[in-house]
Parts: sequence; C-alpha cells; structure tokens
Amino acid sequence: MPFKVEMVKSENEKNREELWKFYEKAIEGRNAFYNHYVKYVNLYAIFTGALFVAFYTLLGKGDCKLYAVLVACLGMITSILWLCSVKGYYSWIISWINVVKYYEERLNSGLSVHEACFVYGLYYDCNKDSCILTKPSSFSTQKLTMLFVELMIIGWFFSIILLFASKQITEIFQFLFVFYPVVVYLIIFCVVFASIIVCGRIREKIKDNVEDHYKLKRTTREHFSVESPLPPNCRNKA
Repeated sequence: MPFKVEMVKSENEKNREELWKFYEKAIEGRNAFYNHYVKYVNLYAIFTGALFVAFYTLLGKGDCKLYAVLVACLGMITSILWLCSVKGYYSWIISWINVVKYYEERLNSGLSVHEACFVYGLYYDCNKDSCILTKPSSFSTQKLTMLFVELMIIGWFFSIILLFASKQITEIFQFLFVFYPVVVYLIIFCVVFASIIVCGRIREKIKDNVEDHYKLKRTTREHFSVESPLPPNCRNKA
C-alpha cells in the first residue's frame, strides 16, 4: 500500500513537471509575440506622428491646402491599418493568455489563495474608500490603444471635412446662432449627453475580466485533473 501511494505521488510529480515545462513554453511564446508586436506597431506610431507634424506645418501655409488634404488622407489610412494591426494582435494575445491561464489553473489546483502563484491571475484587494485615481483597476492596454486609434481616425476624417467645407460650416453655425439659438443650445446639450453615455460605454468596453476570472477560480478553488498537459483545444492536434 505505501509503495502504491509513492507511485501515485511520483506520477503526479512527473505530470506536474511536464505541466510546468508547457507553462514556461507558453509564457516564452507569449513574450516573443509581444516583443514582435511592439517593434512593428511602433512604426505606425512614428509614421502617424510624422504625418501629423507635416499636416500641421502645411495647415499654416495658405497655398498648400491640397497637400494638407493628401497628408490627412494618408494619415487616416495609416490609422486604419494601425487599428487592424492592434485588433489582430489582441485576438492572438487572448489566445496566448487562455493557454497560460489553462496551465496556471492546473498548476495551482488545490492551493490556497496565498499559496497560488499566477502571472495573469493578479488579484487586487482594493479598498473601496481609496482614491479612484490611485487604486488599481483592470483596464486593458490593447483596448485603450484601439480606442485611441479610433479617435485618431475620427480626427483625421473631420480634418478633411473642415479643409473642404470649413467656411460653409462656419456660416451655418453663425446663421443658427443668430436666428435659432435654441437649436444651437439643443445641439450642445445632445452632444454633452451623448458624450456622457459614450464615456460610460467606453469604460465598460476597455475593462478586462482577467482579474474577475481568477478571483472566481481562487475563491472557489476548483480542482483540475492532471491527466493531460495539453489544453482541450490542442489535444486533437497533438
């Protein structure tokens, strides 16, 4: 009987060592992918910044309106490509995170909250009375980047519109403000109200559920079998 127990322990230790190797490889793959992403996304940021400087320079010259429009169009196209790159990266990184989370759950099964060790399982015990500006929160950097690039695309679009029809738009607002001031105030109110709603939606959109996921796993202490070291979606491919 003791020999059988020792065999079971030895088998569990081997499975755990194998799980740990897969876990380290998953983290290495995730880090390599992240480093590659940072290199080529920085090119978008630098190129977009250079286009903005060129656009601002041409905007100060009255006889370069056509060139300013071309630069703005190129800036909008570059921003759209940037957004597509971030979205593609986000899909891949979620896949890597799911793999790492799978091995973390398997390796930490049966451990208490203070004994468990997670990379993506950060659990902040926040004080509700602490300052909202300093307490931790689960905002996603990738989602914030996508929001930033979307705002850049909108900015480039309106810049092009204003270059073509700035005089007409100014005349329309002057006419409304003189003869229909109520309409102007109503437009301002609608814009402010819509901005409040959009800000609330954005706050929910840019938050990640990684911490909530691990909070549930750590409090319920679900147990996982150690029969196979591969994630469920990879077993058929192995």
